[in-house]
Amino acid sequence: MTVHQGRIFHFSESHPIYIVTTELSTSYDKQVTTDLPSSYDRQLTTRTAHQPEPQLTTRLLIKRAMSASYATITSTPKPLPTPKERYDALIATYAAKPLRLVTLEVLGMLDTPLCAEDSPALPLVEHCVVVTVDTEAWTANTDQMTEIGIVIAEYKDGKEIGAEIGDYAENVMKKMKYHHLRICENAHLKTTSPWMRGPEGNRFGQSRFVTFAEARRILDRILNQPIISDDPDLAGLKRPIILVGHTLDHDTEHMQSTGLNYDFTQHATIVAEIDTQKLVRELSAWTAPDFPGNKIGLDVLCEQVFNFAHEDPHTALNDAARTIFCAVNLALRNWMAGRRRNMAKTMQAVATEIEEYSQDNFASAWGSVAFCTRCGGRDHTNILQQCAAPVYCLACERFGDTETHVRSHTERFCVHVAEFIGWKRRVIDARRKINYLPAGPPEGSHPPSKWRGIWPMESPEDVLVPERAATPPPGDFVRKPSDFEPVRPVGEKGVKVATMQSNARERAEKEKRVGKHVVRSVGVKKDGWKADDAWNGTAW
Repeated sequence: MTVHQGRIFHFSESHPIYIVTTELSTSYDKQVTTDLPSSYDRQLTTRTAHQPEPQLTTRLLIKRAMSASYATITSTPKPLPTPKERYDALIATYAAKPLRLVTLEVLGMLDTPLCAEDSPALPLVEHCVVVTVDTEAWTANTDQMTEIGIVIAEYKDGKEIGAEIGDYAENVMKKMKYHHLRICENAHLKTTSPWMRGPEGNRFGQSRFVTFAEARRILDRILNQPIISDDPDLAGLKRPIILVGHTLDHDTEHMQSTGLNYDFTQHATIVAEIDTQKLVRELSAWTAPDFPGNKIGLDVLCEQVFNFAHEDPHTALNDAARTIFCAVNLALRNWMAGRRRNMAKTMQAVATEIEEYSQDNFASAWGSVAFCTRCGGRDHTNILQQCAAPVYCLACERFGDTETHVRSHTERFCVHVAEFIGWKRRVIDARRKINYLPAGPPEGSHPPSKWRGIWPMESPEDVLVPERAATPPPGDFVRKPSDFEPVRPVGEKGVKVATMQSNARERAEKEKRVGKHVVRSVGVKKDGWKADDAWNGTAW
């Protein structure tokens, strides 16, 4: 008798039996003949002797049946994988695969799954969500987050598009959702850089104002989505999340250390991280000309590798949108290599069109459209000085600022206090790193109303003197002790030392781009192809 699991075998109408598979074995044993007539014993023995592959035979537990005329062979069902086993299997699969293939799969652009057919992770793949994130902080104090840019893509969208991805994945980008979240608590902090516009420079979707608490709830909704499926095996499971970013570690750490205090891993739904710096290195798409070990910046990735302008950099959603745009095109470079000459648009034209399309067709449902940095109202702005609410800044009053300042805002939105706190942070950081202390405090800045340290200050060392524990009467400040020694030498008095956090400003100054936008000719068809062909060629 040749035995295969799950098959039904007919033995005899006169002696019907019910056969239940219990475990695999290399041959039948004495258990087979239990309670069977000798004819069945001989029949099983004879058939077993002709079994060509004894390793496939099965130990059987045979019982009599009252009215059945056949025997059924079944196997004991394996227990369903636990949610952790499914996620761990998907994490292991993606960790073992190139980032390029992972990018294509989670965007629904691969025909053959990366998971094995019997992998417990396979049912999760079609529910993947790709979340590209970027955060930005105030230029005068990186501890104060001002905006979050989020781009969301789904596996199912890529499957709906199929092969019609458009020039440079244009149709893929148009399926994504663009969220620009401005933090209410820090909305009054404008960029101090002449070559950036900060949150006001957003070019994708529509900006919305949210508090830190609202931002945490929004991130929870994105990263903790239940799977909606008719498959009972997936009941109660969460959608797998793939995080994408440029220097992704910086953004995830920034979210944990600022006022947001958010941990991306808290829901245990992240199965992969795709950093475009690592993707570029994996594909050898760019090498620093002077220092081969250097990591690529987003502006270089956009402008040198792909030849489209990275306008209004360091605006959160601009950076997030262009990060995923570059990631998709890096992943597709083999597919596009033979198709670029037939494309009607340049990459610059596609990049510009995506900006306009997102503004016209997508508006976030989260947060408020307006926010007043004078009174904190969510139903109006004060851009044109139209807020008439009575406000008062106790800090400006206490430290002798002008009446105009006192009546123009609340202490919560006092830029003078924010500038002082940012300068204090830089002084403490310089002391920790044993560097020269930055000159200051900045002109026009002053401490918050509850400040009990030295004021006015003559040098940066004054801010390092501990504040007095007791609350002095109004107008009484701590005097500078005569025996206080400077911790570190200070630069020339009155001279502010600017520390470059990147070379972007230096490049902009050399290219005479400070304070103005770069307008590039996007070209069309033949002329556009010539413009595209002028790349350094590393992307393809």
